[in-house]
Amino acid sequence: MACEKPIIASIRGAGAQVVQESGSGMICEPEKPQKLADLVYKRSLLDSHERQLMGIRGREYFDREFSADSVVKRLE
Repeated sequence: MACEKPIIASIRGAGAQVVQESGSGMICEPEKPQKLADLVYKRSLLDSHERQLMGIRGREYFDREFSADSVVKRLE
């Protein structure tokens, strides 16, 4: 996310929720290699503008939720 790249995350765990909330990528079922391959292929078919938007949304989400400043504010 911080690198402004689209993400493919496993549906297990908090990663899927973060990807859904941020709009920064796609979600894949775990232990399904063909589905993962399909998502990688699908991502490669997205135009560069859409891939860039996913990356930007991920970076914005990261800055808003996980930056040092945002963490400190939540702890205050």
